[in-house]
Amino acid sequence: MENNPKAITVVLNSIKYKSGQRSRNAIVRTVAKIIVHEKYTVAGGNVENDVCLLKLSAPVTLKPVSLPAARCNSKDYIGKTATLSGWGQTTPGPRRPGQESNTLMQVRLTVMCNIQCQEKYKNQLTKISNSEICAFGETKGSCFGDSGGPLVVGGVLVGVVSGA
Repeated sequence: MENNPKAITVVLNSIKYKSGQRSRNAIVRTVAKIIVHEKYTVAGGNVENDVCLLKLSAPVTLKPVSLPAARCNSKDYIGKTATLSGWGQTTPGPRRPGQESNTLMQVRLTVMCNIQCQEKYKNQLTKISNSEICAFGETKGSCFGDSGGPLVVGGVLVGVVSGA
């Protein structure tokens, strides 16, 4: 995992990512510190807890975010429609740096149970843990560059894209 705060720029309040094309109200911050999940591990091609917090160089004021109650788990969302958004590649295939979208994209997916997901993607995925949530679309989904993006059900953040 990249652990160099100077290598990361955070863009908020804009659907355009590239400098010079961002919204007039865009907020751009550098990162002062990266806080890696204490249980982050990579073993045998399986990545666990690949999430971190970014301490920004200066505070920002935005609308509050809704988070699920601590008692919720991925089973609470099975069959529900989720919205995933990101600036990743818009065509499938191998990773092509520089081919990410400049416009924030979104796709609607259906949350599925992890056992069903494991079976559907058995040739593409490693083991899915109970701390993960799986969302599926017939022809669209996440791609390279979408990692870290939100997965939202009914206005509540239920997941973060990983392994895209």
